[in-house]
Amino acid sequence: MIGTWLQIRINCVECSYKNDKRIWIIKSTLTDDWQAKYDEHFVMTTPKNTLQKWLHRLLLYIYHESLDEVFNELCDLYPTEKWILAVKHVALGDHKKEKEHNWPLALEHYEKALAIWFEHMNDGELNPDYDIVRLYLKIGIGCQDPVIALKNYNLAIAHSQLALEKVNTSYEQYMLQRWVIDGYDMKKAVCTDDNDRKECRLAMIKYKELQIEALTQMQSATTTGNYSNHLRREQVELADLYESV
Repeated sequence: MIGTWLQIRINCVECSYKNDKRIWIIKSTLTDDWQAKYDEHFVMTTPKNTLQKWLHRLLLYIYHESLDEVFNELCDLYPTEKWILAVKHVALGDHKKEKEHNWPLALEHYEKALAIWFEHMNDGELNPDYDIVRLYLKIGIGCQDPVIALKNYNLAIAHSQLALEKVNTSYEQYMLQRWVIDGYDMKKAVCTDDNDRKECRLAMIKYKELQIEALTQMQSATTTGNYSNHLRREQVELADLYESV
C-alpha cells in the first residue's frame, strides 16, 4: 500500500530492469515487523474490525505528505466505509496541532471526526467509542477553558466504559485503561474540590491495576513478545499512585 515504509540496505542494493514493463525492481524489506512478535495485534473478528485496528497502526507511521494519497486509495478500496474519513481527520488534526501549532484548525478536524464516528454508533462491526475516547482527550487537552476541558475528560471516561465492552483483546483493554487513567489525571488537574481529586486518584489506581492485569495476560499469551519492561513501569507508577492517596 502507498505509505508503507520499506528499507533498502546501503551499498547492498539488488535491482533489475524489466524491459517489457519499463520499470526497475529493487529488493527491499519492511522497515519494522516487530508487531509480528505480539500475537494479540493480530486478533481480529470481522473484516471491518480488522481495518479499523490497522488504521490505528497506520497513523503511527504515515507521513503528512502522503495522507491524501493513502486515504484516497483506502476510500477507493472500501467505498462503503465512510468512517475511514474520521481517521483521516484525526491525522490532519494531529498535524495542525503538533506541527503547525494551529489549535483552531486542529479542533475543526477533531470535531469532524467525532461527527463521523457518531454516525456509525450503531454499526455492530465497529467500535466507534474506542476512537471517540481519544478524540475527547485530545480536545480536552487543547482547551484553555477548564470547564470545557473537564466536560471533555468526563465524556472520554464515559465512552471508555462503552468501548471496553466491545474490545476483544487484552491489548485494546490495556490501551483504553491507559486513556482512562490519562482522563482522570487531567481531570484531577482542573478539579478544584479536594474530594473530587481524591476520587480521581482512586480511579487511577483501579485502572492501573487493571492495566497490569491486562499486560500480564498479554505476556502469557505471546510466545515471542516481551512486556516485562512495560510491566515494571506500570508497577512503579502504581506504587507512586498508592503514595499519593
